[in-house]
Amino acid sequence: MAPRPLSVATAAVAGGTAAAALLVAALWAAWARSSTAVPSEASVPATAASSRELRRRVHRYGNSFPEADVPHYPLLGRAYALTSLHNIAARIGNVFNLEIFVIDSLAAGGTISSCYERINELAIETLASIAKAEAKKGLLGWLGKGDAKGVEVHIFFRRFTFSIICVFIAGADPKQSAQLTTCRTDIETIVAGLGDLVFPTALPFSPFNVGMKTREKVVNILQRLIDNRRARQDAGESFPDLLGNLMNGKMTDGVPMTDTEIIDNVIDILFAGYDTTSALLTTTMHYLTRVVSSTDRTLLQAEIDGLQFPGDMPTEEELQSLPVLDAFLKESLRIKTPINAVFRRAATDTELAGAPVKAGTILLAMNGPTMLDASQFPDPEAFDITRFLPGGPGDVAPTYAYLPFGSGPHMCLGMNLAKLEFKVFIFQLLRRYRVEAGSAPPVPESFPVQMFRSSVHLTERQA
Repeated sequence: MAPRPLSVATAAVAGGTAAAALLVAALWAAWARSSTAVPSEASVPATAASSRELRRRVHRYGNSFPEADVPHYPLLGRAYALTSLHNIAARIGNVFNLEIFVIDSLAAGGTISSCYERINELAIETLASIAKAEAKKGLLGWLGKGDAKGVEVHIFFRRFTFSIICVFIAGADPKQSAQLTTCRTDIETIVAGLGDLVFPTALPFSPFNVGMKTREKVVNILQRLIDNRRARQDAGESFPDLLGNLMNGKMTDGVPMTDTEIIDNVIDILFAGYDTTSALLTTTMHYLTRVVSSTDRTLLQAEIDGLQFPGDMPTEEELQSLPVLDAFLKESLRIKTPINAVFRRAATDTELAGAPVKAGTILLAMNGPTMLDASQFPDPEAFDITRFLPGGPGDVAPTYAYLPFGSGPHMCLGMNLAKLEFKVFIFQLLRRYRVEAGSAPPVPESFPVQMFRSSVHLTERQA
């Protein structure tokens, strides 16, 4: 009896299975290549710095991580590639080694204080947007289509903090600042590439490669802004903001930064400066509406209501002088800091808790758990504003027990801006609105930053 021919469906299944097997084999081979091969300078794309530039940056700034270590630390390699160094091979010239220069340039230019009025305006606008969303939900509820979940606030905070970062970078030219604001979704695409530890880097559609392609778009936008400013500076204009300081400043060796280095720094600030602060504000809404005791909340509200000033905002000096608001900020950062740990590389052979650590070892410093140490912070799981009031146990904690922004030469360069954003927003929130928790439960997240996604109800306070 002759064998029956395969049906079309059976043949299609067989063919599909074979194709899937070939695809899996190809993916495995690509993964093996991308996970073991150490990139060379020849692999740097045309948009990256030249080999000569890369060698100059190695000589000038040193190498934070040995080239051979990159495949074993893919998150580090991809972070460098996406934020500041074009690709894994080009990650030398580590942007974090430039932080001291950036901090010095900000201190000299007073850039953060120059943003104060605009931060207040953006806070008021953001609160109005949340209240408008709340009113819309209320209308839907009246029509029988809504619920009591409240407004999920994280997206509003992302817009708020990203707009501030753009003012911080290019606020001396409102048009350029507004142009930078359009890059928010691009930066989010880059952030998605940072978390891509599944797809092989050889795949063009992997989130990492999509992020790298998107990075090229942001690089081109920033290069046009720099070129435009340089031409206008030649005509006598000045730009007292971060971008202006980076363009006109010099490193400690007396050499100006290249355009590549300026762009690396700006992308790093765009990348890190808004996501962390928006996560902090989102988490704070959870604690403020669900956790903070009525006594602490009354204390904070009384301090804010007691400050008298003309217009829509107090002076920056008046805001910074509020001890309860400052304590609220510190406790919010302690109990759920957005960045829970940082990588460090041992510079020399040393010992930690009796264990030998060789030079070059990559270490993970857990600053988050350190701030939940009961020996330094009594009842560490409790949200207690009073612990950071003058003379409180948190106020006198050892230097290396409280580390929301790290410490030493690698301390977060956006620390003071983040603190100012937080204080302005909380002040304007409690001055203008009553805030309550929505019925939707908070959702914890841990990557790329720690936070509780939360929803709230806002009700405008009567004058």
